[in-house]
Amino acid sequence: MNQSEMELLYIIKNHDESRLRREFSATLGTMEPKEKLVFITDLNAIIYTHLRSMTKTKFKPIYEKNRSLLITSRDYISVIINYHRALQKEYGHNISEIERVMAYIDDHLNEDLNLNILAKHVHLSKNYLCKQYKKYTGIRFCEYVNEKRVEKAKILLTQSSKSMDIIAEEVGYNSQTHFSTTFKKHTGETPLSYRKQFALVC
Repeated sequence: MNQSEMELLYIIKNHDESRLRREFSATLGTMEPKEKLVFITDLNAIIYTHLRSMTKTKFKPIYEKNRSLLITSRDYISVIINYHRALQKEYGHNISEIERVMAYIDDHLNEDLNLNILAKHVHLSKNYLCKQYKKYTGIRFCEYVNEKRVEKAKILLTQSSKSMDIIAEEVGYNSQTHFSTTFKKHTGETPLSYRKQFALVC
């Protein structure tokens, strides 16, 4: 998703229903009929694709319902409201808290990250955050952290000449051994072989 699409999704998740109706009515009011249909049809697909990649929860019925709605009635605002209601039902008011946790993780990958720290950051209990986090992302907190650290490590391995111990430290591992073991678990190869493979391709 690009930045504008992410902003739209954030609005749909977090704004109340009456505000959504006002804002999207104003946006759609500036468009021609065909432009409205393309905009909402694309938005329906974008939101569903994003939700499917982020969570194991099944949002396909909402996607199909919205497709039928666009064919039969052109009720554009209801497409937005259907996703809003489904998200609120699934996650309640904790959507923004989970996204704040994810943003915090992204910005602090080189630091110690554990549920106690993150729970304090969003003012939730550790157990509740753990349950909601897995429900929202589809994976456990520690798995998400390791995935993000490996993603950052891949960039450092291929776009810098930094040593393995420096990279391990920058992505939050106290030892190069722990870093290499985790990296191999997620990619099937060691950090060194990944770097060499990239160098050969280039």
